[in-house]
Amino acid sequence: VSNPPYIPVKDLDNLDFEVKNYEPITALTDGKDGLLFYDKIFNLYSRSTNDMKVYLEIGDGQRNKIEELLKSYNIKNYSFFKDYCNIDRVLKIN
Repeated sequence: VSNPPYIPVKDLDNLDFEVKNYEPITALTDGKDGLLFYDKIFNLYSRSTNDMKVYLEIGDGQRNKIEELLKSYNIKNYSFFKDYCNIDRVLKIN
């Protein structure tokens, strides 16, 4: 289970005051496009026995890019779950 830093650095200025001024920057962004930690997690998962479940929070609008990463690691058994605002927010791999 992980809530990796997924906010693209270009979006930091648009965050709510409470988030951008009170959360550590490393908890919010990877300093790039927000996908670095997904890439690392998927890499580890693809080299494992794949008999585990992985749950990850994802950012608004990231589903397509995350699916591209999943496909690049040949990870096929996954699902997305929406939050109360109907935004894809959780990725489950199993």
